[in-house]
Amino acid sequence: MIMKRNENYVEHALKMLLNGSKNGDVLNYLIEQDELNKTIPVKCWRENKDIPLPTYAHDGDACCDLYAQSIEYDAEKDRYIVHTGLHIALDKDYECELRPRSSLTKTEYYIANTPGTIDEPYRGEIMVVFKNRTNIEIVNALYNLLDEHIIISDNYYKLHQQVDFPYKVGDRIAQILVRKRTKIEWQEVDKLEDLGETDRGTTGFGDSGK
Repeated sequence: MIMKRNENYVEHALKMLLNGSKNGDVLNYLIEQDELNKTIPVKCWRENKDIPLPTYAHDGDACCDLYAQSIEYDAEKDRYIVHTGLHIALDKDYECELRPRSSLTKTEYYIANTPGTIDEPYRGEIMVVFKNRTNIEIVNALYNLLDEHIIISDNYYKLHQQVDFPYKVGDRIAQILVRKRTKIEWQEVDKLEDLGETDRGTTGFGDSGK
């Protein structure tokens, strides 16, 4: 019989002991559940099977890399929308976080909503929105204007290159992290002092120095 993964296996093991299970059986259960809980299954569906599922680049990586299925430029909002074609179904009490890849820092682009959150009920396509720190339309218009007058310098060539989108279809474009979420129960107190005293207290920005 194949054992199913149980997130609350420590609690279950305690119940086994209280119900009179042998120590050896409880120990074997804990060992098996520890292995099963090292990997979290996530149901997913791909619109295009030619685009890989998210992959770990190295052993020990916290996040998987997401791949681009298609890329569109939204001129109205001056942004690139990368479609991954990936849909997921998270287990109860789990959430997914989108993060930029470190190589993005070599460009003038950034992910507009960082970190992006995918909640448990969401079943739509995962998409990543990129913006350039400079308005792309303005740079292109300036480039074309200067090109007509044949007075483009190396600096303008560099500026134009900076607005070129760094990714193409099939590239790794972002990172995805799946983890268990913690539900918060707010316990309001009557006055500030009820929160307790600390060395820092109420001091704000720059408290620890530059």
